[in-house]
Amino acid sequence: MKSSFSFLICLVLLTFSLFAEGKKELLSHVPADTTFVFGIDVAAFCRHPSFRNLLKDKALSETLEKNAGGASGLDIKTIQYVLVMSSDPLSRIVNLLVQTPNAAEIQAALRKDKNAVPVQYGPLAACRVSGGAEFASPAKNMLLISTKTLKGFPEMEKGMPAGFAKLFENDGMRFAAAGLIPSDDLKKANAAAAGLKIITCTLDAAPGSSSDLIFRAEAECTDAAAAKRSMMLAQQLQLLAGVFINNLDPDLAQEFNKNAAVKTEGNNVRLQFPVTEKLIQKLSVLAEPGVLKNMTADDSDF
Repeated sequence: MKSSFSFLICLVLLTFSLFAEGKKELLSHVPADTTFVFGIDVAAFCRHPSFRNLLKDKALSETLEKNAGGASGLDIKTIQYVLVMSSDPLSRIVNLLVQTPNAAEIQAALRKDKNAVPVQYGPLAACRVSGGAEFASPAKNMLLISTKTLKGFPEMEKGMPAGFAKLFENDGMRFAAAGLIPSDDLKKANAAAAGLKIITCTLDAAPGSSSDLIFRAEAECTDAAAAKRSMMLAQQLQLLAGVFINNLDPDLAQEFNKNAAVKTEGNNVRLQFPVTEKLIQKLSVLAEPGVLKNMTADDSDF
């Protein structure tokens, strides 16, 4: 019995080790000119008590799987990690890296598209489907999808930009992370981005809790004036979030407002708030068709 238990522990540790290696390889395919990145540890979400319970909800589970895959054969519960990246978000050219053990099956399903056309970019064998999107498998258990084209991807210099690297180092505790380095074009197109060097967001396990999470956002600004503008924007976002949660549950709104915090340190602005299990359960109803529309239709705050 003891030896069986030891074997089980070793198997679990090996599984986590293999997943960590897979994630490391996934990150190695990120182009060095990336200015926007969003990563979500789907496997960790599926293990989390609150989300695991949500996935047991038949209606919600079917909705998630339909939106995630449909005819492609993509089952949300088999995905391990998803990484979204772009060198220019304004151009709407986005690459998607998916770590999943059934990458080959998903590729086979995508190739069934009657308009699918095989294309070769150096060593990368890709396929173009309806709408111009392309997909390939740069490594085992990995799927690479582009909204436009993968031409030139194999020759791109790879390596997660230094400003983003730290976002993906917290294995086992970090559920999601995102980063944006605003380009000059983005700063011209959106006044809120002016004066910003980099924005990062993370969603981690809350200390001392097995079911709660904590969201953190940080904006690094060029000067004190830009930090002040970002501070005011963060406060407005906090206020709007509080009003929105109040529509769901006034008691949760009080808890949110009590624990949410916005502060500045030099030219950096930091926002953080807890995402409790109760809040996750309340937010889950928004997945039902028409709920959000009905909830905000007569609310002047939205």
